[in-house]
Amino acid sequence: MKINSLTIDGIGGIKHLDLKFNDKMNVICGANGIGKSTILNIIADAFNAGISSNLKKMLYLQKGNISLK
Repeated sequence: MKINSLTIDGIGGIKHLDLKFNDKMNVICGANGIGKSTILNIIADAFNAGISSNLKKMLYLQKGNISLK
C-alpha cells in the first residue's frame, strides 16, 4: 500500500491538516505537542483495519475525520 496524501480534521491536537507525500522520503518534524505522533498513529491505524483505534478526538470538536489516498 502506498499513501499519497493524508487529511486530518479534529484528531489529537490537529484541528486541520493536509499532507501530500512524495515518492522517495518524507520527514515529519516540529515542536513537542504539535501532532507528529498523531500523524504516525493515523498511518499505522490505516494498516491495522479492523483493530480498535486508540486515537482521541479533539475535545471541542464533535467528530474527527481522516482521509487517506
